[in-house]
Amino acid sequence: MSIELLLAELQSPDKRTRLRAIYQVAMDGNPTALPALQDIANNDEYRELKVIANSAIQYIQKGQQADTVTDAKNDVVWSQTLMKALETSANFSPDDIRDLVQLRVTQAKDIVSGDTQPPTTKPTASAPHPTGKSVVGTYEMLWDCEACGTKKLLGVTHRFCPNCGATQNANARYFPAEGEEVALENHVYHGVDRICPACGTPVSAAAHFCGNCGSDLEGAATARINEEQAEGGFVENKRDFVAERFQADVATSLAPAKAATTRRNRRLQIGGCVGILVTMVVSLFGFFVVKMSEEVTIQQHTWERVYQIEEYTKETETRDCPAPSGAYNISQRTEQRSRQVADGQDCEQVCTNRRVDQGDGSFRTERDCRNECTTRYRTEYYNVQVCTYNINRWVGLDEAKDAPWAIASGQGTSPYWPTVDNRVASCDSAPDTLGVQCWKNREATYILELLRKNGKIATCELDETEWSQYLDGQKARVQFTMFSKMQNRALCDELEVVN
Repeated sequence: MSIELLLAELQSPDKRTRLRAIYQVAMDGNPTALPALQDIANNDEYRELKVIANSAIQYIQKGQQADTVTDAKNDVVWSQTLMKALETSANFSPDDIRDLVQLRVTQAKDIVSGDTQPPTTKPTASAPHPTGKSVVGTYEMLWDCEACGTKKLLGVTHRFCPNCGATQNANARYFPAEGEEVALENHVYHGVDRICPACGTPVSAAAHFCGNCGSDLEGAATARINEEQAEGGFVENKRDFVAERFQADVATSLAPAKAATTRRNRRLQIGGCVGILVTMVVSLFGFFVVKMSEEVTIQQHTWERVYQIEEYTKETETRDCPAPSGAYNISQRTEQRSRQVADGQDCEQVCTNRRVDQGDGSFRTERDCRNECTTRYRTEYYNVQVCTYNINRWVGLDEAKDAPWAIASGQGTSPYWPTVDNRVASCDSAPDTLGVQCWKNREATYILELLRKNGKIATCELDETEWSQYLDGQKARVQFTMFSKMQNRALCDELEVVN
């Protein structure tokens, strides 16, 4: 489409026609359209078109220095940014320019692929890249005239408002939005500006007298420095500045109501969480800690005494060679195993840009690059000799299953130990002979069964001396928690006979 037709469409009464024309002149990069775009940026009734037109102006100006391949890559990024920004618009949709974007992206990819030669070999690892800080550009800070309202005046170029002549307020300078930077060529930095105490004009640090009123600058205060701004990774983390402007405008109009709602919701959420937490703590305390007294009847005494029995037997085991001392019937086999072995590093360069206010109406962009490296591993295979063998050992038995004669249990207050002396000897004196059994330790359990008023039986485990002091049929008072009640287990350390 000719530039004349596009210029006519930029003035069309149809908002979508103007949108499509803005996109096309930006992609064509024709500076002839800059005045028409500036008119839209200043006067259009739709805020979105103002933002897009201003971004298109910056994009055309930046694209004039780019080579063909770089320009094609930038076209793809700018197109995707615009499409994403339109998703949040109330007046426009990505469908309004989707056909144009698809055509431009296809053309751009063809340009890039035609200029790119495939590597002859695929690298097996990435080497570390150069790191450190470097200055990649110096640009103008911006300021707004407080007298007449003119926006985005240049910090170095416009010491006074070109519209009304008012003095620049150096303490009100701000960074431009990404994509709206105005570069400074051959800028000489003398230091942070000083503020004339007589007329308030920002004056170069190299000056001794104010260039506006001639006052002596001895002891003059310096201009305020804005904090550094991080711009994110300059390769992977491209900012959608058009979308950011849309979102900022919407956020500004909704901020008071949204803030009030957020504060109210946060209070409700915090209050709800605290209430739930308190309820849980109180419930757990009551369930496990709070004690309740209950009167019970000692129904009977029960007991169990057990000898722990071991047997000298033949075991079959497998382990990495060599076999342990005493092993026999040894056989060996080779087993292949794998392990992960460190094999260098894979490094990726990560860079971020920071914008630093220099205090004289300019700022510099610093690029800080670092390497993020991860250890690379390879799989290494190796052989191991594995031994299978027999070995004779003392092994503990399950008394209830293998030696029930080693268990004695019953009711009443006269417990006894099972008679094992004529069956097995103590393990201290038993011979290491296959099939021989011995006893090693003795264990005993003494239980009081307590009849509760609800007819259920609760148990109480005591040592033998205390257990034997109580009589069947005695009334007693004992403590429970809710948890111990559910398990019918009394708190035996607080058992008290009731007279």
